[in-house]
Amino acid sequence: MPETRKQTVELPDAGLFVDHIGASELAIYFGYEGALVPPGDGAKLDDAIRTQIERLSKLCLFGVVSERDVSELRECVGLDSVVYVGNHGFEVVAAHGKRIDPKPGDDYLPDLAEVGHELSRLLGEQADRLIRHRFLHKLTLDGLEADEAARLEEVVDEVLANRPELTAVRSTDAVEIMPAVGWHEGAAMEWALEAIERDTPGVTPVYVGPSSHPFDPFRFLGERGISIVVGEPGEKGASADFWLPDTDAVLDFLVHLTEHLDRVLSREGWMLRYDKYDPDKEGTRESLCTLGNGYFATRGAAPEADADDIHYPGTYIAAFYNRLSTDRAGRKVENEDLVNLPNWLSLKFRIDGEEWFDLDEVDIESYEQTLDIKHGLLHRHVRFRDRLGRTTKVDQTRFVHMDDPHLGGLKTTVKPVDWSGVLEIRSVLDGQVVNDNVRSHAELRKRHLEVLDLEEVDSHTVFLRVRTVQSRREVAQAARTQVYRNGEVADAHASFVHDVAGEVGHHYVVDVERDDKLVVEKLVAMFNSRDVAVSECGYNAQKHIRRAPRFDEAVVSHQRAWNHIWRRFDIGMVCRGECRMDAMPVMILRLHVFHLVQTASPNTRDIDTGIPARGWHGEAYRGHVFWDELFIFPLLNLRMPEITRALLLYRHRRLDEARHRACDIGCKGALYPWQSGSDGEEETPMAHYQPDSKSWKPENTWLQRHISAAVAYNVWQYYQVTGDLEFLDRYGSEIILEVARFYANLATYNNKIDRYEIRHVVGPDEYHDRYPGAEELGVHNNAYTNLMAVWVLTRALEVLELLPRRRAIELCERLHVTHREVDKWHDVSRKMRVIVLDDGLISQFEGYETLEELDRDRYRQEYGGLQHIAAVLEEEGRDINEYKISKQADVLMLFYLFSDKELQELFARIDVEFDEEMVGRNVDYYLERTAHGSSLSRIVHSWVEADRNPARGWGLFTEALLNDVADTQGGTTPEGIHLGAMAGTVDIVERSFVGLEIREDVLRFKPNLPDEIEWLHVNLRYRGHSLAVTLQHDELRVTTDESCAPPIQVGFGDDVFEMSGLESRVFSLPCH
Repeated sequence: MPETRKQTVELPDAGLFVDHIGASELAIYFGYEGALVPPGDGAKLDDAIRTQIERLSKLCLFGVVSERDVSELRECVGLDSVVYVGNHGFEVVAAHGKRIDPKPGDDYLPDLAEVGHELSRLLGEQADRLIRHRFLHKLTLDGLEADEAARLEEVVDEVLANRPELTAVRSTDAVEIMPAVGWHEGAAMEWALEAIERDTPGVTPVYVGPSSHPFDPFRFLGERGISIVVGEPGEKGASADFWLPDTDAVLDFLVHLTEHLDRVLSREGWMLRYDKYDPDKEGTRESLCTLGNGYFATRGAAPEADADDIHYPGTYIAAFYNRLSTDRAGRKVENEDLVNLPNWLSLKFRIDGEEWFDLDEVDIESYEQTLDIKHGLLHRHVRFRDRLGRTTKVDQTRFVHMDDPHLGGLKTTVKPVDWSGVLEIRSVLDGQVVNDNVRSHAELRKRHLEVLDLEEVDSHTVFLRVRTVQSRREVAQAARTQVYRNGEVADAHASFVHDVAGEVGHHYVVDVERDDKLVVEKLVAMFNSRDVAVSECGYNAQKHIRRAPRFDEAVVSHQRAWNHIWRRFDIGMVCRGECRMDAMPVMILRLHVFHLVQTASPNTRDIDTGIPARGWHGEAYRGHVFWDELFIFPLLNLRMPEITRALLLYRHRRLDEARHRACDIGCKGALYPWQSGSDGEEETPMAHYQPDSKSWKPENTWLQRHISAAVAYNVWQYYQVTGDLEFLDRYGSEIILEVARFYANLATYNNKIDRYEIRHVVGPDEYHDRYPGAEELGVHNNAYTNLMAVWVLTRALEVLELLPRRRAIELCERLHVTHREVDKWHDVSRKMRVIVLDDGLISQFEGYETLEELDRDRYRQEYGGLQHIAAVLEEEGRDINEYKISKQADVLMLFYLFSDKELQELFARIDVEFDEEMVGRNVDYYLERTAHGSSLSRIVHSWVEADRNPARGWGLFTEALLNDVADTQGGTTPEGIHLGAMAGTVDIVERSFVGLEIREDVLRFKPNLPDEIEWLHVNLRYRGHSLAVTLQHDELRVTTDESCAPPIQVGFGDDVFEMSGLESRVFSLPCH
């Protein structure tokens, strides 16, 4: 079979390359001769190149490769901060002069010396052509007549005839004599990379050099790294990824690469730091420092902490629910909750039998907690003095493994600073946990687990198995704890501890001396009874922990997995002027992406789960799935659409339950629940218990019928990004058609006005759940709900045209969709009632204009905002239904989801006038009347304001960024992060700042970069192509990675371009 050769692409500048690497950590090697200095230019290195190498070596590993001896090479380059690979790889010196020779040629040095002397003698007058190095000799042939060159080669062959331990490597202008051990620069680079990866897993190797090598370094890198040839590629350079014209172009390349890495790899852009212990904010930090992998997540609580008023250790498996009933205040209610699982983190220590370590009971001399967003690690460093004056340092690192979804780990290092004595360690699995994270649920039943088994497996390992009391799902944990003193296994006395209530572990006692380093490694394996490819969860947990590596080895593969994820998900941003905010915007954006990926990752693909509004980070909203996926899926669609596909299958599996729910209210089709859990029932409680008043408050948000439109919208957007017709055919079309059928049935015909109406609903606003003084629930003709119904009906008709004719017929037969029903879809989609007032305002719902105006200024002044206006009005004995005030965007959701062109098409379909001036009028009107009582509110309003009022749009965007980091919703973040709002901030970057829109099979760009941002970079995935998009105020650059997918259509302005793999297009932008 012929070998497939890839195309080597010229780099007109470094832009294409930096787009290619994104946020990857690099190990970059340059060939000295032919890359850093021109061929035949001796040892001279340009000062400008030396300066750039010095800068670049601070950002990544930088190596220089040469045939010269390392001592000579170091003298030529003149820098201590780089790695030197000399003598064709037989000598390697790390940064700052540390020699790390692989020693493959040491045994051959005497033979090489003898051959050198003999060749010098036999070459006679041509002896000066022999360049002798420590591990090789080079005989240059350039400038010789063919006969003379052949004679010299014969001399070499004669000398080597009886020396099989040495070999001659020939090129067009030289013969090199070296040990015959199959060693060269490529092997040396690979050897060095293996050492590097022990500290920096997932590093991307890069080689830049000429094609005139006796071996092919470009082919050596293969698919593992990136190679760049300097000069015409030639036969060997043809296997490189890119090429630069000459050494002059290398300097420009180095400058651009340094600028890029400085932007994307700055540590401050990847670290969430807390430099002091603050009990009042510990709950928020625990949520924000949660570690997860899409299968399970563990809150960032201190390992020594038990659940109390300050701390809440919580561990949750995706979609692991259980139901409990509670009798309170004359009412029996049943709730399905995400279950808090046994606390595997629990690790306590004490000195000489004193009290167990507690941050609240010691004098803290220094404290730092750092979430490493790039590598998925949580670090804590504490130095404290206890009541007896003893000083101790504690360093802890933990992970929830991204590559191995069943593994978690904690490493604790205890160092006695000024004391010697006995250290006791208690490491347990705590199965006595309950659900107690949400204050308003405090008086409801909370014990979801019963203990089945607890046992000691061996002197380091314990096992715990529990089961939910209603859903009967089992979870098994096996934990291994090992203790080391100064790098050796500690002489620790271990005793088994257990409690039938659910605690099992080991108690260790070990003698320590001053300045000892005592390391405790704790690993846990966790399985549940619905995992795939398992025998029994307990059996597999014990088997898994037996096979688990040491902590540091597990960290390497965990970090590598995160590096791979960031190649797809990273966002680079450089702010300017006063908006730089100490690198905060880009750090928070990455934090938001981090928590999204921890909730839904590649590990999610085999789990029957939706995506919860509050992540797997706490117990708020009981872990239920809402419409927040509307804000979340765009980010996943454009990076790992296979995750979206898995999450949409969660909705498809619950389609029958949605059909039954529609039937319960007298409709055909599918009505999805406002809150969804295990099986797709409506999980929204009909009332909320009020602990203060010991009473129940009605909850009517289940009337939000627009949730079904959100599900259909997500299906269609996934298809638009991926072109996954197979999914649309097998799953998505059924959802869209059944949702369309529901809205056609929900709508009632009003023959007086020849319009269809949707009555008795609650819109996204949520505050208005009935008309003032009315007993009937709901409002009529909510504009958002009605227009979304039109959109769904229109898409259903399009799907029937899009599918192959036979498949469309089969689908209609199976769903009993008749021609008459399809005709009704046409009719409803053209006659839906949406009320537009004379001044161009879209009425939020019928009669909205008759409501009273709220004295907003007074309440803002008195309460610092309108965020809690519903509770304030209730305390005053007033009904919020009476006022023109919304919890969050309602009408404005239309402007968030649809472009002006799409809205014009929708309004034209129902024969209602719509023009661009209406956008500004409605934005101003409704934004002034929005309380921002939801975390999603500022997302929508920032987006709709970005173009028409950039300053206000940027202000709302920065407020949205701080939603969870600063807990601006007033104490809600400790109960779980707001995942929709987090993903929404990234959506603003993509759809507003980058101006991304997918329409008519074209990926369109209409950039709108705020003045506060200097540089922006995002990575995208669209229809099989990976794209890097870089935006500055004067240009937009779109670069595709290597791909075998069909070309895609990219739009800019009125033009549409076709792009294939490894292409780059630069679009000039008009000045502000």
